[in-house]
Amino acid sequence: MKILLMNLILFIQKNLNQNDSMILSSLTDDTNDGFINEIVKNNNNLTNNQKNIFINLRTDSENTEIPISILINTHIAFQNAPIEYNHTNKTGINIQFYISNNTLPTTKEINSQFVTNKKTNISTYGYGYHNVFFVEDNTSTDSNGFAAIDNQQYTGAVVETNRTKNKQIGSTFMHEIGHLISLEENVFKGIDSEKYSFIEYPSIMNYNYHCTELFENHCYTFSDNEKFNDWEYIQNNYQEFIPNLKNLYE
Repeated sequence: MKILLMNLILFIQKNLNQNDSMILSSLTDDTNDGFINEIVKNNNNLTNNQKNIFINLRTDSENTEIPISILINTHIAFQNAPIEYNHTNKTGINIQFYISNNTLPTTKEINSQFVTNKKTNISTYGYGYHNVFFVEDNTSTDSNGFAAIDNQQYTGAVVETNRTKNKQIGSTFMHEIGHLISLEENVFKGIDSEKYSFIEYPSIMNYNYHCTELFENHCYTFSDNEKFNDWEYIQNNYQEFIPNLKNLYE
């Protein structure tokens, strides 16, 4: 649907008369986040001054809790992102979280095929949501979490909550969101590796991060330094990771 929409915009641009400028404006996506201006204008949760990212949150049972503090800290980190848009002085990214009342369907294994499956994400399918699942025990891998994106742009990540400290859940949450919105292992050798020290590459995507009681702010850090600028990469490449928008534009 994204390709069809872009083709429509290009067609209108080629055949545009001066009186049709309002039509073109309504189809423009100022912040390259998948939400065209017309939809933004009619939705109080969206803004044309920032890139909009929606995250749908679900748990594997009613007993699995999502710590509100990690949502607040992540939201603050994105709002304070060193990103500016040409037409405004406003900085940051508008990231919003929606906690679903529906728990995950029962499965033998929570793996990448499960988290990107249309049936798993039926309530948000085609509406531009990334999905993050909080599970008590992630048996499919030894890691604290993982992220997956299929070729239809159904995105999902898993965060294990069986941790003693919220900061450990928070660092995993921020890390997996990073993967979902463009910070993949192959874009920079410091992502998902110990190649660089945290001083060289101060990012939660770096396995050498220091997320401790003394450095809790590091749990919610993306780099903006010369070695690799996470925020700049997100700004320039997120359009390739926009979740499926099929139902939004039908």
